[in-house]
Amino acid sequence: VGKYQNEVSKEACKSCPSGRYNTDQLKIVEEHDSLEDCKLCEDGQYLASTGQSGCNHCDPGQYENEKGQVACKECLPGTHNQNSNGKDISECKACVAGTYADQAGLVNCKNCVAGLYGVQTGASGVDTCLFCAAGYFSTYSGSDACLPCALGMYMSDSLRLETPPKRTCLSCPTATTEASTTCEGCDAGKFGEM
Repeated sequence: VGKYQNEVSKEACKSCPSGRYNTDQLKIVEEHDSLEDCKLCEDGQYLASTGQSGCNHCDPGQYENEKGQVACKECLPGTHNQNSNGKDISECKACVAGTYADQAGLVNCKNCVAGLYGVQTGASGVDTCLFCAAGYFSTYSGSDACLPCALGMYMSDSLRLETPPKRTCLSCPTATTEASTTCEGCDAGKFGEM
């Protein structure tokens, strides 16, 4: 298994080189008399060692689009691949808005943390995760948009930039519009002169 010999009168067989394999158990001479009898690993596979009977599948986060390779290629930053045996770079999918892949070979994209959001598809860095504007919030990680604060709630410019980011708007009984950025005025049931 994993051997061939293309020279006559040799006592030992040669190992199939990396990226090639042979499954025959040395029973059929014609299956071991040429380097071509060592089959190339298929797309989506690799073989780093010599003298083997089969190839390994590319791991998730990788692909290989050429036959006879000794290693698989990694998906580029900004993309991911959850499946093994990837045969083409097109199997590396762009991260959706609200997520990013800051390194090559990722199986899953990373989420923007709660309180931040992302609008870029195929983002390759955490710096693409943005703070919501004043008056808006993002409750869940991986958000691709922010929601306006409801009536009776607010989010000031200084609050939205806190670390960790605010995930909800704060209560404000005097906030009478959606997306309020301040909490001013009289409490409910009271009045005053302006």
